[in-house]
Amino acid sequence: MEKISRPSSTGLLPLLVKETDPPATQVRLIVQAYNRAVREVYGVPGKVYLPEVPEKSKLFPKLKDAADALAEHAIPPYAWAVWVLRYGKERDDRASKSARPAYILQVFAAQNIVKRRGWFRKTSEHSYGQTLKVERVHLEQLYRRQEADRINRGNSPASALMFLPPWYTDIRKDEIAQGFTNPMDCYPRVAERTK
Repeated sequence: MEKISRPSSTGLLPLLVKETDPPATQVRLIVQAYNRAVREVYGVPGKVYLPEVPEKSKLFPKLKDAADALAEHAIPPYAWAVWVLRYGKERDDRASKSARPAYILQVFAAQNIVKRRGWFRKTSEHSYGQTLKVERVHLEQLYRRQEADRINRGNSPASALMFLPPWYTDIRKDEIAQGFTNPMDCYPRVAERTK
């Protein structure tokens, strides 16, 4: 199993449910992900336990269906559980209700996984355990490429800077004054600005 570390939890948790794993392993992974997500979102330990032989649990058939849906759509169970529980907690907070975690069968309902997977992918902070943070240096890289494309299409250097933010045009004016007319001439300096 592929493992990643989670900064907010102790130990390691497998990233995805794999179709090749035995059903008992898939269901154990979902229960672990739920319990850790409850701790993450609500600050209390999750209290879902499986017997030694998970197939004997009455939760097993529905959690197996959920495991199949998660594996089919490549959704990490931990990220899914955190997303569903945070949404539920925010809804309860807005309604001034006492916040209690949703039950595991509500969180991992197979039909909801299939129905809401697009919404999850658009709004989830967890993308396979990582968060994307766009910083100014990344925007500068983007603007340099846009400016270079405009110049390559025949625009003048002055018109290539139109509609770009003032902070970027100030950088480029200084570079042009130093003799760097091509925006890609100074592109390696972008990495130096991140330090």
